[in-house]
Amino acid sequence: MANLDVRRAVKVAKEYIAELFSEEGIAEVGLEEVEMTGDKWNVTIGFVRPFRSRPDDILARYERQYKVVCIDDQFGRPESIKNRDV
Repeated sequence: MANLDVRRAVKVAKEYIAELFSEEGIAEVGLEEVEMTGDKWNVTIGFVRPFRSRPDDILARYERQYKVVCIDDQFGRPESIKNRDV
């Protein structure tokens, strides 16, 4: 039986992503997918992450990134983060 409900798992994942990437100015953070396997929640979060190809570029190129946050169901803590291939 799950200890976390899906809403709590998503909230934990979003907060974790926001904290980890706070210095990079990410935007448009949103839920993409949720899957529970065994005692782990795999929550995919998408966001826009600005990159500059050269320091003197006036316009930043924005690329959508997708990260999968694995959350332990029993304790509600993130255990890992990995790239989600599209």
